[in-house]
Amino acid sequence: MVDKMAGKALERLVYLLEKQLSGRGDVHVESPKKCVDTRTGRLREHDVVVTIANSHHQMLVAIECRDRSRAVGVPQVEAFWAKCQHTNINQGIIVSTSGFTGTAREVASKHNIRCFDLQEAERFDWLLEGASVVFHSRSYKSVRCTAIIDDSDAGNLGEFTIFDADNNVVSDDIMKANIVKICNKSSPDRIENGVSYKDLRFETPGFFVCREDDSQKFNLIGILVRVQYEEVSVESPLKYQTYGAAKDVELAQVASCKVDFADMKGQVVLMESTKGRSIGFVPDK
Repeated sequence: MVDKMAGKALERLVYLLEKQLSGRGDVHVESPKKCVDTRTGRLREHDVVVTIANSHHQMLVAIECRDRSRAVGVPQVEAFWAKCQHTNINQGIIVSTSGFTGTAREVASKHNIRCFDLQEAERFDWLLEGASVVFHSRSYKSVRCTAIIDDSDAGNLGEFTIFDADNNVVSDDIMKANIVKICNKSSPDRIENGVSYKDLRFETPGFFVCREDDSQKFNLIGILVRVQYEEVSVESPLKYQTYGAAKDVELAQVASCKVDFADMKGQVVLMESTKGRSIGFVPDK
């Protein structure tokens, strides 16, 4: 039986949810909602169930509101976690008006149950379940460069070196950096069988090429480049943790995800506290 005070807390929680999720057509809030227990076939009630639909799947978030004189302990966390497991809930959240014991938060973190008091629930955009970070990159398959010179009698240049107007060697690394920079900022000219093609032209006033077999120099008018590359993306789900339950500790919510993509290996960390928001990358050691 839900007493009057517990009912008020639950009413406040549902109000916060609806305020936070207003305008999102892919989210539906139900309070209460009964879900089938997969073990017994009977219906079990959750205080609040938020259904989040996207193009790939549907996610169910169950929220339990506990309004008691004592902090939520390990037994309550374990019982709620088991209930979520048996009712096909993807994410469980407990909101308590009296806080949580330290061990309860530790156990909840291991079970991926998120713990909030009503202040935390109101202060943060905390219902981001199912969010992830998508990393995009381009895998270059081939780069073909053609030098345009102003001497029609030069014939096939063979192996050659490019020099800029200050007589500095234009290395392959410099060429690659410029090609990648332009390709990353522009769309491909065409796509065939998943492979993207981009044609570039570099104007090179004052540049020249030096043929390696006889050191003969030729003025370089420009460089034509044909690039083939593939778009690569990796999705990494965010995991959440709240820190600072004690009164003398700054409240902070941290979301992080693992990164193992291209030359990046580590974790992306997003932190929000009452002092503001920050984002950083922590490389693996």
